[in-house]
Amino acid sequence: MTSSVLSPRPLRALAGVCLAALVALPSVAHAEAEEEVSTPEVNMVVLRENATGSASAAQRYIDDLVDAIAKAAGWSSAKGKYFTRRSSAQTFIRDTKPSFGILSLSAYLAMKDSHDLVALGKADIQNGGGHQFFVISKNQLSLDGCKSKSLGTNHEDAKFIDNIVSKDAFDLSDFEVEDTRRPVKTLKSVIAGDVECALIDDAQLMELQHLEGGLEVHPVWSSETLPPMVVTAFPTAADDERKAFSGLLDTVCGAEGKAACESTSMKLEATTPTAFAAYEKAYAG
Repeated sequence: MTSSVLSPRPLRALAGVCLAALVALPSVAHAEAEEEVSTPEVNMVVLRENATGSASAAQRYIDDLVDAIAKAAGWSSAKGKYFTRRSSAQTFIRDTKPSFGILSLSAYLAMKDSHDLVALGKADIQNGGGHQFFVISKNQLSLDGCKSKSLGTNHEDAKFIDNIVSKDAFDLSDFEVEDTRRPVKTLKSVIAGDVECALIDDAQLMELQHLEGGLEVHPVWSSETLPPMVVTAFPTAADDERKAFSGLLDTVCGAEGKAACESTSMKLEATTPTAFAAYEKAYAG
């Protein structure tokens, strides 16, 4: 008759299986705990509208800046994407839903309500780009001389130009506006005489002197100095992320972040959420 009692060998095997399972439990629990405390990647969009220069070269510097910010804020992972055109940045925002942005003033004003943006600070660009605007010409000597004539520009936000840049000096409807699309093409168009006048920003004015024939072109009007780029939070930013980011804006460009800020020509500074209220009101009309 076959015995119903297990032999010693199967018993030892069963005990080994049970012991292995007990040993594995803490490891599984530990892995689950690590998964619970891991934080998602913090995404940031940098939109410097109509900037001159290589976007791919600028991206490398933005990577360094975002790394410095992430380290200062204690984020485990962060990524920033650089754009010079609003349409491309809008696609990134829609697909990625970033937590933070560094946006040209024109883009911030246009996107504030639709994206529920909150201003946290400013990013002062040391080598210009949106601080001031100019109407330039090779043949005309005054702004009035440009009116009713062709005006080339790659600055596409007519509401920003009419309500913020020009104030009471002009409206774009005073000219025959031609979309020259790219910053350097705008300059070359006025140099070649393809347009009588052009509306440019301070970065383009600096670039003008390096182009053949650029010294023949001169400003006939200039705007007031405008605020720098706006550091902003999107609704997707968690409260602790927003607090950490806002709290480091005055210090991140010192010490370890100094080289990254200098390479992007940006100086970050904290502000109040109402710092740009006058421009928001003017933009709304």
